[in-house]
Amino acid sequence: MTNRYSIILALAASILTAASCLAAEIRVWSGGAVREVMNVLVPEFERQTGHQVRFNVMVVGQLPEKLAAGERGEMAIAALPDIDHFIKVGALWAESRAVLGSVGIALVVRQGTPQLDISTPEKFRKVLLDARKIVHSRPGDTPSGAFLVEVFQQLGVTEEMRPKTVYHNVVDGGTELIIKGEVDFGLYPASAMIPIKGVAVTGLLPPEVQRVTVFGAGIMANNPAPEPAMAFIKLVTDPANQGAWKRAGFAPPGN
Repeated sequence: MTNRYSIILALAASILTAASCLAAEIRVWSGGAVREVMNVLVPEFERQTGHQVRFNVMVVGQLPEKLAAGERGEMAIAALPDIDHFIKVGALWAESRAVLGSVGIALVVRQGTPQLDISTPEKFRKVLLDARKIVHSRPGDTPSGAFLVEVFQQLGVTEEMRPKTVYHNVVDGGTELIIKGEVDFGLYPASAMIPIKGVAVTGLLPPEVQRVTVFGAGIMANNPAPEPAMAFIKLVTDPANQGAWKRAGFAPPGN
């Protein structure tokens, strides 16, 4: 009888161990632009697989420091050039590289504010010069912040915009300045604005000065069990989920 109970306990322990291995936790380091689409796709993935996805949202500029410091995670989502750089330096697994959605920069105002006409480069330039104060992400932290430095140069307004530009990333209070009326408007990726109450997108920058950011994903090279993260990448890039990307302000994968 004792041997029988020992066998049953051993089988139970092995079943529990197998179950714990099957249900993985996937820690994702990510910029904030994809938050809205992930709010839709992550619950669906968790329902289908039993895995749990945990996002550590940060400005993209912090990702290299995290990787260099050897902090653990299972995968990263960032602008595609950053993903390619992390692959080149051996931080991400090259075979896991995936192209996600792309998003442009939008002009964002406080809810209820009259819409601004930025339909041409000339009209956008006038809106910039007429502004009392504006906000956008720090150039060293995000692709959009760096792109806007180039846009201002292209429009010939760098010196005029310098004293009236405030640098705040979305994740540390940029949109709050818009809502409080402390700035006239902000310039941020359109996707990052959708979940934020109190702001409205006037429109995307005109094509001639638009800078589209393509986001990508990759699995950490030191991830000892990459299969759950690969399954997650497969789901978020599935053509069946293009609607979720579009509703979150992105051109979906493959477009």
